[in-house]
Amino acid sequence: MRDITHLVVGVLSIGLGGTVYALFREDTLLMFSWFEQLGLSNLLTEMREIRRSLPFTFPEYFYFSMPNALWSFGGLLVISSVWGSCSTERIVWQCGFAVLALSFEVGQLVHILPGTFDFVDLSQICVSIGLALQISRIYEGEKEHVVHKTG
Repeated sequence: MRDITHLVVGVLSIGLGGTVYALFREDTLLMFSWFEQLGLSNLLTEMREIRRSLPFTFPEYFYFSMPNALWSFGGLLVISSVWGSCSTERIVWQCGFAVLALSFEVGQLVHILPGTFDFVDLSQICVSIGLALQISRIYEGEKEHVVHKTG
C-alpha cells in the first residue's frame, strides 16, 4: 500500500513542480514549446492570466528553486514505489537519479549547461533528495518489521 502512496505523492510532487514552472516562469523556457506542440498554449495562457490576477506573490525560491526540489523528491519516491523493496536495482536507480538531479545544477556552475547556478537550488535539491531517501528507508524498515512480526 505504501508503494502506491509513494507513487501518488511522487507524481503529485513532479506535477506541482511542473505547474509552478508553467504558471510562474518566463514563457521562453523549453517546456513552453512542448506545451505548444501538445496544443496546450491557449489553456496555459488563460491559466497564467488568472495567476497574474491573484493579489499575492511568493518568495523567489518558490518560483526558481522549489520546482527542482519537487521534481527530485517526486522522482525518487516514484523510483522507490517501482522497485519496492530495498534492492541493488533500486539503490542504483535512486543514486543515478540523485546524481542526475545534482548534475544539472553543478553543470550550470561549470558552464556546461545553460542556466544560472544557484546555491539555494542546490541546497533545496540536496534536502529533497535526503528527505525522499529517508522516507524510503523508514518505509523499508516498517516493511521489515511487519515481515518479522508476521513471519
